[in-house]
Amino acid sequence: MMRAVVLDYIKLTLRHLTRLWALLPLLVIACTGQASGPAMVVSVSAKGDYAISSHKDGSVALWDIQNKSARKISNSANIYSAYFVKRAPHYLWQELDNRVHIANTENDKEVTFDLTFPVYGQALSTDLTHYFASDEGWGIYYRHGNSPLKLVKSAWDKSFIGFGKLLNLSISTDNKQLLQSGYTYEYSNKFSLEDYKKKNFYSEMVSPAIWDISTSKPVAKLDGNAAKTYATLSPNGTYVVSGDENQHGLVWLVAKPENPIYKLANIRFGKLVNGEWDASGLIKKPDDFSRSGTFLTIKFLNDTQFVQISYGEPYAILYEINNPLPLKYFELGTSPFPAVSDYSRNAAIDSAPEAGILVTGQRDGNGINVYKYDKDKQTLKKIWVTH
Repeated sequence: MMRAVVLDYIKLTLRHLTRLWALLPLLVIACTGQASGPAMVVSVSAKGDYAISSHKDGSVALWDIQNKSARKISNSANIYSAYFVKRAPHYLWQELDNRVHIANTENDKEVTFDLTFPVYGQALSTDLTHYFASDEGWGIYYRHGNSPLKLVKSAWDKSFIGFGKLLNLSISTDNKQLLQSGYTYEYSNKFSLEDYKKKNFYSEMVSPAIWDISTSKPVAKLDGNAAKTYATLSPNGTYVVSGDENQHGLVWLVAKPENPIYKLANIRFGKLVNGEWDASGLIKKPDDFSRSGTFLTIKFLNDTQFVQISYGEPYAILYEINNPLPLKYFELGTSPFPAVSDYSRNAAIDSAPEAGILVTGQRDGNGINVYKYDKDKQTLKKIWVTH
């Protein structure tokens, strides 16, 4: 009898401890006013003075980089919904009721609209009239002004669940083009845009592709990558740079997207010339750069220079847009370690090219790491770490 009572007491105690453990993140938020989970998405304003982040615990934080302060703006948000409108003072997030909020850093005014699904990434044009969002299946939806939301690309059955990666979306600063990137079939060039349209309304078109915003239709697909792929637009809208987990980095002219203008050198072997590796001009990797250099994300630091950030590595590799060879390795530091160890969090890194600002979430912590790039000195220095 006594044994049964003791066992019941132990079970009850464990049950209460489990509930308290589950509530711990909320208690931390209540005590600190900040997020208690790692950032899943980080997005930076064009001036580099603000960043917004959505976190694993459902909180959203607005970071004032200039004044080194932060405030929490939600406790119950979609963890993949943070977005800062480029060249505008507006930022977005989505609550768990699927309502999207658009706020303004200059006057705190806020507008909302409702969706029927949780977003897995969203983007809004500078003039606030063109809105795109991806769902869990990498379907793309478009909304113009206050018009009803419409499906422009069907969902794919593998998508986020199969690859653990967002379908990344970015809008050109002239509000004319949308760039998507997610996963690339190695032989995707055998499918035309018309083939993809017929094959369940573009559902399998998940590689880098350029969309015409005015027609909300794809106008070019960028072939040559393989597997999980990230792509980004240069600040002036002239180039696309793409990179994948198979170490293929490609540079494209937006005006001539049929073929890449060149391939980035492999950081171990150099350039591929006539089927042979040419390591001439290749700089040495840091000794603790342990992996092969698979692309996690690519971010521009100004109009012509960008960094490749590799999976699992606390480094940013600098490139010039007209040079396939890496120029320099920047240490991002390991205390705290940046968010580079999970493909589902590759949107937890962003930059403000106009200001030379790079911001990363933290692999284990709740805050952000902020870096400032000096083009003349070619230095990338950590200027703010939050906890």
